[in-house]
Amino acid sequence: VLPSKIFEYAATGKPILAGVAGYAAEFIDNEVSNAEVFSPTNSKEARIAVRSLELCNSRRTMFIDKFKRSSISKRLAEDILRILKSS
Repeated sequence: VLPSKIFEYAATGKPILAGVAGYAAEFIDNEVSNAEVFSPTNSKEARIAVRSLELCNSRRTMFIDKFKRSSISKRLAEDILRILKSS
């Protein structure tokens, strides 16, 4: 489960610096532009990550379009219909 804050922060367009691991780190790396992750409690990685950020707002239109409620609902409905048709 991903914390909803990841989606809320990403939608703001502000740079994201996240001390996370596991799937949350993978998700942010793959889906959120102008975001850097570091291992929790690793201050050396945090210093490197913060230097990599662009300190400006980013347009994350693709992220917002992909993860808005209507898009998620549409993909879910399509998956259900596909499963029902194959049964």
